[in-house]
Amino acid sequence: MSQPTKVQLISLQAAERRAFRLSTSQDGLYDIFFGVLIILLSFNPWLDENGLRTPWNVILTEGLAFLILLGVLLAKKFVVAPRIGQVRYGHERKRRMKRLAMGMLITFLMTVVLFGMTLRAIYFGEPIFKGSIGWDLPFDLVHTAAGIFIFGLFSVIGYMNDYARLYFYGFLFGLGYVVSTALEDITGNPFYWPWTLAGLVPVIVGLVLFLRFLRDYPQTSEPVLEVNGEV
Repeated sequence: MSQPTKVQLISLQAAERRAFRLSTSQDGLYDIFFGVLIILLSFNPWLDENGLRTPWNVILTEGLAFLILLGVLLAKKFVVAPRIGQVRYGHERKRRMKRLAMGMLITFLMTVVLFGMTLRAIYFGEPIFKGSIGWDLPFDLVHTAAGIFIFGLFSVIGYMNDYARLYFYGFLFGLGYVVSTALEDITGNPFYWPWTLAGLVPVIVGLVLFLRFLRDYPQTSEPVLEVNGEV
């Protein structure tokens, strides 16, 4: 068999990338999941102040987030897959899909740890870390670091999986968290509404994308689509 030309390889790689985006990000389901996850987390401090103390509030919200994730995966299998056909990827793309799944798991676990530590500190009345560099900071330095971490985490996942919207979502989520904690220190209100608004953005984007996907890709019985990036 003749060796593939450079043009053929580029065309196959472009086709594989397009198929990957179609099956992962263009239906908007992961956008919805990430947005709902942040919205649920934004209610944790309010729940903690209104009777559902840590860790039960975290267990409740993360349990709901897990159910949403399960619903997204089922929708991928029973709604998305029948409309685009089954896609068989090459080894490199399969590795990227595994990294996407791992990134979602890490995001889920790290948000649990982050909020568990933060709310535990609130519950015992002592911050995890208090800035002592002489600046009159309106909120704990750890919250700023957490916001930067959230942005970095979503950016890394987006970079590793060709998911450009995650850069923007990471910025929104990180900024929303920092603003929420600052407002809590200033006003005493434990409801993180800026974080809720930040989570609503990907939910709305995801719903629009999902409805557009259903319109543009009616259910099909086409055979398996093989996109290997190789000849």
